[in-house]
Order: sequence, then C-alpha cells, then structure tokens
Amino acid sequence: MAVADVYDATRFARVYKGAWPHSVSTQYIMDNRGVLFDPVVAECFYENREIFKNISTGFQKIGAAFFS
Repeated sequence: MAVADVYDATRFARVYKGAWPHSVSTQYIMDNRGVLFDPVVAECFYENREIFKNISTGFQKIGAAFFS
C-alpha cells in the first residue's frame, strides 16, 4: 500500500507541492526500496510501472477535463 500511496502523492499536485514526472516518482521508489519500501513490493511496482503510468495519466486527463 505504501508504494501506491507514495506514487499517487508524488504524481499529483497538492496545494503545497507540484506533481512529479512518472520517471522521478519511479526513481524515488526504487531508490528507497529496502529503506522505506519492501524490496519485493518495489520490484513488483517497477515491473508494472507502465500500468501505473497509464492509470495516473488517465486520471490527470479526467481531472483536467472536469476542472476546465
């Protein structure tokens, strides 16, 4: 759960910070495997990173359309 939560928190803008690019979010998670994240879960995330990217990009498009 922590990996998905951090990916979401870094990919989407918040009132107090901007959104990170997919590559930066992915690198942050991989840099912290075994430190902040279970290494097995981080590796699973990495193997499926394009799925995460496609989902987050879809939500960004929905949000942009909703707020425009």
